[in-house]
Amino acid sequence: MRNWWRFHVVVGICLAAASSGAFAATGSCGIKRGALVYTGCGFTYQSQKNRDTECGSGGTSKFIYDEDRESSCDISRGQEVYTGCGFTYQRKQDRDKECGAGGTSKFIPAE
Repeated sequence: MRNWWRFHVVVGICLAAASSGAFAATGSCGIKRGALVYTGCGFTYQSQKNRDTECGSGGTSKFIYDEDRESSCDISRGQEVYTGCGFTYQRKQDRDKECGAGGTSKFIPAE
């Protein structure tokens, strides 16, 4: 009974990590800058297999992650991504800075 405080500390840390989104979108973590992604039907897919299964054929582009965080870990399924100049950008401001105007699609991570 004297160690209850340790239990509360551990539970508190786990709850804080979960609520911060630290465990969210782990499937999309590690997408490298310039990685090939697959486009079609208004979506950008991390996996060609998923694109082909859900949409049929389509095109490709290169992924540009969040330039401030230098990571793709906070991208989620269905998140709007920004297209232009042969690239798919995680953030609009990065697309606008590097490319100018373009379009949008929804991101589908590999599963």
